[in-house]
Amino acid sequence: MRQSRLYGSVRGVRGNLHPYRDKLGFAPDPIQARPLESESKRVILNCTRQWAKSTVSAAKAVHLAATQKDSLILVVSPCERQSGEFLRKAAGSCGGCV
Repeated sequence: MRQSRLYGSVRGVRGNLHPYRDKLGFAPDPIQARPLESESKRVILNCTRQWAKSTVSAAKAVHLAATQKDSLILVVSPCERQSGEFLRKAAGSCGGCV
């Protein structure tokens, strides 16, 4: 039952994902679109392995940095390897601007 409610809410999303597809080269699936479209100040992703958490986070961070003046984006990870992966994804998303 929970799964169907989740998918049902994704179908009703009206957000505009073209900045992620066109400018960042990332085409999120409907579930990945939920955190990208969120206007919350804080987001926690509790997902399975290989879900593209780093890619989704990097795309959101690069988009916010590019579109909101004086934006502060803070990403916390428990180890240097994860931080490095995030920075690589973010740099790739914006053509090496990071």
